[in-house]
Amino acid sequence: MKFAITLIAFGVSIGAIGYATYMVAPAGSDAKTAVFVTGGIGGLAIVCALMSLLIRVHRTVGMIGIHLGMIVPLLAAGGPAMQFGKSLDGAKASNEPIATIVDGDIDPAVVAFTKTEVEGEEVWTGTLPSALDQDMGGLLAPKGYQTVGIAASGIVCIFGFIAVLLHRPKVPKKAKTESE
Repeated sequence: MKFAITLIAFGVSIGAIGYATYMVAPAGSDAKTAVFVTGGIGGLAIVCALMSLLIRVHRTVGMIGIHLGMIVPLLAAGGPAMQFGKSLDGAKASNEPIATIVDGDIDPAVVAFTKTEVEGEEVWTGTLPSALDQDMGGLLAPKGYQTVGIAASGIVCIFGFIAVLLHRPKVPKKAKTESE
């Protein structure tokens, strides 16, 4: 039972991180992936937890649930591990023009902010004049939300793997048949 509860907690946690990442994403960003991927992983973990509870009734189904449930968090950690570096580089690049303006290297008056409508929401975006745009990456749009979401997902996956490993159930011995 501890195993199933731990796996359900992992599934809900990873799904909540995806939803939170989606909610803090700036308008116009394609953050639906955060919900779909983490929701799928969380859903699979919950299904495995429910399957593991069937170990006494349907041994094969229960064994599949237990073993797949132990692997899901570990495999899920692979996605954030592969994307974190790329996301971190993107966040650094998107923060560089803002940091340059804040540090006083560029007069904020030369930054052109425009109000646009994206998916029914008003969004302020800022661009630098074309000469500076080349050097600094252009559009001033924060991408740190993605990096934080990816890092949090990876951390929860690692802790989830350790937790399910520590709470793996004792499998009841298979009943002997008359032929044995």
